[in-house]
Amino acid sequence: MPVVLIDDGVQLRPTGAIDLDFVCSVERATEYRGLIGQWSVEKHFDACRRFDQEHLIIERSSDKTPVGYLITYDLRREGLGIYLKRIAVATPAEGIGRRALRLLVSHAFAELRSDLVWLDVHRTNERAQRAYKAVGFINDDTSSFDRTAADQFVGRALEGDMVMQIRSNL
Repeated sequence: MPVVLIDDGVQLRPTGAIDLDFVCSVERATEYRGLIGQWSVEKHFDACRRFDQEHLIIERSSDKTPVGYLITYDLRREGLGIYLKRIAVATPAEGIGRRALRLLVSHAFAELRSDLVWLDVHRTNERAQRAYKAVGFINDDTSSFDRTAADQFVGRALEGDMVMQIRSNL
């Protein structure tokens, strides 16, 4: 992972131990209740150290202020591309999440050479679905890959979740 990925006013950088209180405060925000998981500081710290995961802080590139975070699982060896486990921003509806998603997808395709980025999203989370679609993700209810195989790496999808994906043009 490069030290910093920068584009369109946002940058992604590896999460450090000093960032974990911020990460936990964002994920515990009222607007995310029931939509994203709640991890302990220890679990986030473990994810920061894993070779098969990227835990990244989303910052404004102008002043390096943290505005969110995201977590991905590298499942390329299993033929399952890059899985976006979680993305959360401190102030939704400002376009920061979409810009960070574009940067992540570009990183996954160009630098990691993945042909697929995918995620699970609640069917009722229309705001998130709009953001994912704006970046190019499509609904994949028929799933073009074996979800049963994916479950062992990312956990089972929750009732009411659907898969969305974006594929590389390579």
